Amino acid sequence: MKLSLLQKNQFSGTSNSLINCFDSLNELIFLCSKSFEIIYINSSFSQKFIKGTNTQEEIKLFYHTNFLEEVIKALGTGAVINNKKLLFQDGEGNPFWGKLSAHLIENEYYFLSIDDIDHEVNLRLNYSQSIQQSPYAIIQTDESLRIKEVNNAAEIIFTTYKEEFKKMTFLDLMDNLAQVKLIERINSPTDLSSNQTLRELVFIKSNDHTFYGDLHILKLNSSGRVQYTFFVNDVTVISKQKEILSRKNQELVRINAQLDSFLYSVYHDLRGPITSVKGLINLFEVNTMNKQNKEYVHYISKSITKLNHVLDNIVTLSQNAKSRIVHEQVSGKEFFAQLEEDFSKLFDVYNIHFSYSFLSKEALFYTDTQRLYSIVKQLIQNAIDFRDVRKPQRIINMQLEANRQDFTIHIQDNGIGIDNSIHGRIFDLFYRGSEQSIGSGLGLYLVKETVDKMRGDINLQSEIGSGSIFSIRLPNDVKGQLISSKRKLRSAS
Repeated sequence: MKLSLLQKNQFSGTSNSLINCFDSLNELIFLCSKSFEIIYINSSFSQKFIKGTNTQEEIKLFYHTNFLEEVIKALGTGAVINNKKLLFQDGEGNPFWGKLSAHLIENEYYFLSIDDIDHEVNLRLNYSQSIQQSPYAIIQTDESLRIKEVNNAAEIIFTTYKEEFKKMTFLDLMDNLAQVKLIERINSPTDLSSNQTLRELVFIKSNDHTFYGDLHILKLNSSGRVQYTFFVNDVTVISKQKEILSRKNQELVRINAQLDSFLYSVYHDLRGPITSVKGLINLFEVNTMNKQNKEYVHYISKSITKLNHVLDNIVTLSQNAKSRIVHEQVSGKEFFAQLEEDFSKLFDVYNIHFSYSFLSKEALFYTDTQRLYSIVKQLIQNAIDFRDVRKPQRIINMQLEANRQDFTIHIQDNGIGIDNSIHGRIFDLFYRGSEQSIGSGLGLYLVKETVDKMRGDINLQSEIGSGSIFSIRLPNDVKGQLISSKRKLRSAS
């Protein structure tokens, strides 16, 4: 094709306004004579095909010469070409796809336009490549579910060649139950234009072996023709793991039930004798005994108290794991007063001064009272057990600060303190961090487990000889606040 440009005003058959319109279009537009000498090109054509300033150079428009011959032959017969997809070549020799439209004007000029669809073609190629490279089996069918196309993964997963697929329907790849589920889904009013999924269906390979697969369904309606695209993900390994996990969970439920039954039986079998021994100790203590016998009875009493404490901790640990959080309103003043009363005898025996104060105006909060009490009770017991006997005045001070989001209780003592090196281990199960430890190592573990259950946190500040401060922060539970508000509304009505 020879390029022979004329001035725009020399093209007498077209107005300037139409020429300007052509220049504004994205399509590549040109006008040529019957001998295919180009008379006019628009700006888009120039940018795509013209490189350099030589306006008399030859333009190789088509990537293959037979394309040009095909176009000349068609136009020579007076035919009109509409959106014919051809491979063109730009000014740098790079191929690109375009749609050619051409027709004869005034029996003198050929008007041609090229719509650059290279980007669209590349997208389709990329899409096609993505389908072939997908790890899912992708199977395309017509409305009757007869298979039309499959990707490489489908051949591998179903151990079937593409040619064999095209003799089958998609239902041939499924067991009876899976077929029923698929037909029900297709016939349901559910919109299948968006991805729909059926989980863990049974599919059949060519060797009659089966596997579990998740089926994703996409329904397309193009020009009145319905097509389905099915994506099959082999989840056999996952399904088997689920089965194993389900069996293990059932076994764990059975074992936990046995443990609960055993724990209940042991607790009550031991509680009776412990109560009896404590009664006998009380009888010994009221009778006159020599100093040595009193000392023996004192040791027995301490051991029984320790055993009773361990039993209580074990039961509390079991209940904490199983029972639900109970939301209720708590008065900080009443809560502290109850603790003071419950520990009053021990405070007197060990010369411990107990006090409490409030760091905020808000003294009401919402939480699980029973769990909170078990946490604070254990920490007070720890403060008593690890008191510093060298100090004439031992103290335990509690502080409360609360707002609408959470509340914090600080428990401070002037006991022997805890070495920095073991701060990270004191909440471990059965850990005993001091020679002064008389417990089983369950107490602080139970505290941490209960705090975690209540979605809170606990922090420790302590040094040897300087005492300890435990700070427990827990949510000021919104659910409890709502329940309280509802109760107020009911009472008001």
